[in-house]
Amino acid sequence: MGGGGEEPLPQGAVRIEYLCASGTQWIDTGINCLPDYSIEAVFYYDTSSGSGNRQVPFGQDYSNGIGVRYNTGGSSPWECCYGTDKLTTFPVGHVNNRLFKIVFNDKTFSFYNEDGTLIKAVQFDTSPSFSALTMYLFAFSRTKTALTGASNVRCYSFVIKDGNGSKVLDFVPIRVEQVGYMYDRVSGQLFGNSGTGDFILGPDKN
Repeated sequence: MGGGGEEPLPQGAVRIEYLCASGTQWIDTGINCLPDYSIEAVFYYDTSSGSGNRQVPFGQDYSNGIGVRYNTGGSSPWECCYGTDKLTTFPVGHVNNRLFKIVFNDKTFSFYNEDGTLIKAVQFDTSPSFSALTMYLFAFSRTKTALTGASNVRCYSFVIKDGNGSKVLDFVPIRVEQVGYMYDRVSGQLFGNSGTGDFILGPDKN
């Protein structure tokens, strides 16, 4: 049993508050998100020391899949993608040094404050074609490589559900000694860094 007391964890694993990517780390979930899938993700942006221009919480191919990225230098920083459609004028406002939740469901991206209040929601009306690429955490996937990384972005949880509302992925951050992973509570598997360098570890979860 690992730390946190919420669920059985792999031997030697300790539940931590978050994983933080410094710009060259990402995780391949192995899940190809179909148009009727839904996503719930909790992130924190700390750009005070970040150098990344476009920071990615999660995404498939940005020109053909589900994805979100955050342009730290733009006046309308959020850019959302659904299949071959893109919405690049999504004025949620800058969210530096702020915990928030992103929900994607029924062609709609919704952004929530930590207290649960809705910041902004945007809906796509079309039914575009979709990529066969898998969903990445902290990056977009394109031919199994990162299109762009995330800088100083913390992930606290990441859940994918299929069209029937059943969880196909339920990530929580853990560490084994001083190496960070996402632990999938659906499959019982550990998912490690597919990029370079090491994740920054959050504190142990009480």
